[in-house]
Amino acid sequence: SKTGYSVCLKMVEKINYIQASNIVSDPGLENFILQKKEDIEKMTLLSPEEFSKFNSGVSLSDIFLEREILQKFG
Repeated sequence: SKTGYSVCLKMVEKINYIQASNIVSDPGLENFILQKKEDIEKMTLLSPEEFSKFNSGVSLSDIFLEREILQKFG
């Protein structure tokens, strides 16, 4: 509420909803997140253009390799 940042507000609302609803955990979802945690964290670093490539089927490793090549030679 102090910053007015809408993304944070949505996250707090979601946390409050989860806490209020006592949602039972899903072991399959938990395992997926644990296995893909590194990739999920990398996704937050993607630009809109890179995210579009990812959604089109380009792997994260290829996207970051392209980024590295462009930084070195671009």
